[in-house]
Amino acid sequence: MKEGLQLALKLAIIICFTFLPCVAFLLRVVPDNDSFYWKVTKPATHFIAGDSRAFRGISPEVLTSELDLQGHMQNLAFTGVHSPYGKYYTRFLKRKIRKGNTPSLFILATSPISLMDFEGVQVPRESEFRAFNLFFVNMNPNIEYLLRYGNMKQSLLDILLDGVDGRSEKSRTYKDGWGVRLDPPRVLAPDKILPAFKKRSRRNKLVESPGRQALFEKLVQQLQEEGDVVILRLPLPKQVWEYEQEFAPFLEPFLLGVTQKTNAKYFNYAPLGDAYVYHDGLHHLDSISAVKFSKHLAHRIQTEIYNSGE
Repeated sequence: MKEGLQLALKLAIIICFTFLPCVAFLLRVVPDNDSFYWKVTKPATHFIAGDSRAFRGISPEVLTSELDLQGHMQNLAFTGVHSPYGKYYTRFLKRKIRKGNTPSLFILATSPISLMDFEGVQVPRESEFRAFNLFFVNMNPNIEYLLRYGNMKQSLLDILLDGVDGRSEKSRTYKDGWGVRLDPPRVLAPDKILPAFKKRSRRNKLVESPGRQALFEKLVQQLQEEGDVVILRLPLPKQVWEYEQEFAPFLEPFLLGVTQKTNAKYFNYAPLGDAYVYHDGLHHLDSISAVKFSKHLAHRIQTEIYNSGE
């Protein structure tokens, strides 16, 4: 009995002087220096899914305000590498849904990379992604994420020397999951856009994936049981939009087919992208354009979904 008490005391001392200070330090550092931490801290009544175009391009705060949504809306988009539609992302999104009496709104942003596979890759690229391997995805603070996956953009030494506010970085992720770049947008001449986008696209050759398409259609059907679904293509520069039609001609007919089989809405803003500014000059909306686009999207949702039954 005495040995048991001594062991318990030792464990309590270890926790108080090592574990708790470590967690407290990580809690000060990680949220401001990890792009994805806030996405695994609370459930969502409404959400935005997709790749980095959606991560940068859609503001939950704007949609919530413009649509007067009840409940919490979260941007749950990651990147084209980490969050293509498939079994891992589907499982994550379903775990994030807050069940309740409020009808939900789900925005599923799509692009070629979100519904295609990398040629020659044998293991699904999202299988080891840290957000999909968590036991807890709705915990705040998320101690599991802090200890297992805290992925800071600065080294600990730099943070200790410069301060733990994360302000030296050129990007920021808000608590609703929307990520913005803080540095000025990159402006490319029209004749430079397509060569630059092609060069980036060559890093990973994409091939059509019937498996991902089938799972995406099933996800749409499942989400419709919880609320309204909008399938979305974000704005793109004209050159990028035309190029994507060439190397992924299947995508537009596939998305139209999904909407015909379901009651989901399909909003294709890709051909209308010249009205916006892109932070990288290619396909990621800058923060001002993201707000502008989010307001336009909210107006269309209000008109075609919420007012359609009146």
